[in-house]
Amino acid sequence: MDIKEKAKEAATNAGQEIKQEAQAVEQEVDKIAAVVHAWFVEHIHNSIASRETEIFNHLHQAKDELVKKIKEALA
Repeated sequence: MDIKEKAKEAATNAGQEIKQEAQAVEQEVDKIAAVVHAWFVEHIHNSIASRETEIFNHLHQAKDELVKKIKEALA
């Protein structure tokens, strides 16, 4: 195997490792987003905050923005 073939193989392996790491990070981000969503459902749905549409919508939007910021921070 010459140097070009070795370099190509090394680049391919590195690319695969990076892809696997990115997928692992994405899975972790999805888990965090699911925890945030479950917390929101548990604490906000059927609470006094959910009785007023405007308040509920504001909290829901804030939750969505939090998840977005978490995803951006971990991407």
